[in-house]
Amino acid sequence: MNLLARRKYEILLVSLIALVFIYPVLGHSADFRVLFDLLLTVVFLSALLVLFSNRRLRITALVLGGPVTVAMWTGYFWTDLPRKPIAVGFHSLTAVFLFFVVITLMRKFYRERSVTSDAVYGAFCGYLLLGLAFGHVYSTIEYLAPGSFRGAEPIVDRFEAEWHRHFLLMYFSFMTLTTVGYGDLTAAGDFVRGMVVIEAVTGQFYLAVLVAELIGRRVGQRYGREGDKV
Repeated sequence: MNLLARRKYEILLVSLIALVFIYPVLGHSADFRVLFDLLLTVVFLSALLVLFSNRRLRITALVLGGPVTVAMWTGYFWTDLPRKPIAVGFHSLTAVFLFFVVITLMRKFYRERSVTSDAVYGAFCGYLLLGLAFGHVYSTIEYLAPGSFRGAEPIVDRFEAEWHRHFLLMYFSFMTLTTVGYGDLTAAGDFVRGMVVIEAVTGQFYLAVLVAELIGRRVGQRYGREGDKV
């Protein structure tokens, strides 16, 4: 239990990396959707166990994350339900839940007096969570306003596959967050372009301010300890 407490963010980071990289590896497998949903459920549970020790925050997280988990698994049991309303609800609630997790992470980092290596892992968890959250935002927008994104190749036809569409928009989100911007997928409307600007600025602010500060404090602590020994 002590080891789990020391490496809590490391566990969350592993589950996030698995979620981000699972589509390129198994995207065309028949079992991909089940595995993707399982990994996303693991991310939700990891976030609940790792971050929300406070009772009030845990209840809020359950209120946000509970319906997401239910919506995620309904398609396996009730196949005749209308998919569009469920998909819109799933993506929008998931985005809200992930943003809530990122905000909780940031609050925790600024309140901690000492910075451990696990806290640095947690900062990178927040960065990945931001990319995932905006990916769900873009998926919601594409459902509500089809054609909000355009590709250099005929990518829109492939948007018919729900999970491939989400992967493409998640890919677009991370390219925006890192300001790489290959241009193979672009925002087609003013509202979406505004969201893209917000994500790009948020991603740079996150790296330049939060992650850099945590690493700086971590290095300062190490040199401070070495100075005390001398």
